[in-house]
Amino acid sequence: MSYNAANNMPTLAYIAERTMTADCTINRISYLDGSFFQGRKSIIHQTLLVVYLFLLQVPNGTISTMTGLSLPTVRNIIKDIYQVMEADLRIEDVQIGGVNSDGQPIVVEIDESKFGKRKAYARAQGVLVDGT
Repeated sequence: MSYNAANNMPTLAYIAERTMTADCTINRISYLDGSFFQGRKSIIHQTLLVVYLFLLQVPNGTISTMTGLSLPTVRNIIKDIYQVMEADLRIEDVQIGGVNSDGQPIVVEIDESKFGKRKAYARAQGVLVDGT
């Protein structure tokens, strides 16, 4: 244990031998290993800010200017968010329909409608709406 000269507080430090042998290696383990933040060049609070702004549905260009990160970096972070969400959906598979508490089957109806005008010699224009 050594002491800090400025405030005379103890400082915990391990001082290795000065002789290096073949068995002596330096091993570092980051607390980011195995996490969403592993291998990122951006600072953690910037990455968390990108995730927060993405969840608020802020456009990518605005996120880039607000955080100071480049647009490709923001795109990579958002792509990784989508991959995490996809992996979570695979783990927690959800069944639509089924049986309610009375034993009656739950019927799920899916409707598809097209809203808009049809112009001559044009493909169907308008908005396709799916609903359950």
